[in-house]
Amino acid sequence: GGDCCSIIRISLTNELLYAGYEHINGDYEISILSNGQASWINGGFNGYAIWYYSGYWLIGNSYSIGEFMGYIYASNDYYGLTDGKNEWHYTDGSNWISPTDQSDIQITCVNE
Repeated sequence: GGDCCSIIRISLTNELLYAGYEHINGDYEISILSNGQASWINGGFNGYAIWYYSGYWLIGNSYSIGEFMGYIYASNDYYGLTDGKNEWHYTDGSNWISPTDQSDIQITCVNE
């Protein structure tokens, strides 16, 4: 899963930086929502967050947690948030784009 991970690190490189997403990089601390689902937050209410919604992992504004909106998403087709097989997509404002190199989006657990 990824559900037991207390800190998730997002490292976006190359194509994601060209697209203007460097502000999403950083460490996200776990926060358990009232519905029992985990989310991870960086920067509080006005910062960014990672959450699960209806079969998708979403990365977006903290105040959008629990909604189906964000800047980056992946279908939860494998074994959770940090599974290397996840296929991430990002928006350029009007379209969803799959990076040419999926390794430009690294989402890892850094519990230590």
